[in-house]
Amino acid sequence: MRRWRPTDWMFVDCTKELKSFDESATLVGNLDLVITVCTSVAHLSGAPGVPTRLLLDVNPRWVWMLGRDDSPWYPSMRIYRQQHHGALFKTDSQRKFGNNRTPNKKQTFD
Repeated sequence: MRRWRPTDWMFVDCTKELKSFDESATLVGNLDLVITVCTSVAHLSGAPGVPTRLLLDVNPRWVWMLGRDDSPWYPSMRIYRQQHHGALFKTDSQRKFGNNRTPNKKQTFD
């Protein structure tokens, strides 16, 4: 990670001190933005409403459904899906990680 970060960024890795999901949730709840893959962190950040960007591979778990860029359970989450195996994630000018637009809802459930 050191070779990729700009020299003026300061990273503090607190993860070695975490002993439980409660502590992990507290840490995640204090972040401005979480960028994650399909792990428990996605749920720990989505549940309290922390802005979250979830990167999913081409074959996601059922809970993330298909054909959506949002989550019915976590309104603060935006989902980015891999289009095919080996593809990099692409974003266009309207889907940058930090913008505040509401995700498009392609499916609705009653």
